[in-house]
Amino acid sequence: MPVHDWQFWVVSLAAVLALAYLLREVLPAKWSPFRRKPRGKPTTLTVKGKARE
Repeated sequence: MPVHDWQFWVVSLAAVLALAYLLREVLPAKWSPFRRKPRGKPTTLTVKGKARE
């Protein structure tokens, strides 16, 4: 491996970042070290002020 070449390190970093991006999209949130913040708060559906199941 050409570890003394700067281009090797640039491409290696790009590969690691791409792998992290793919793992973030593929792994379930509870296993992922790249957890996203929840996008919203779950709510219940109501009709005329009464909760529906």
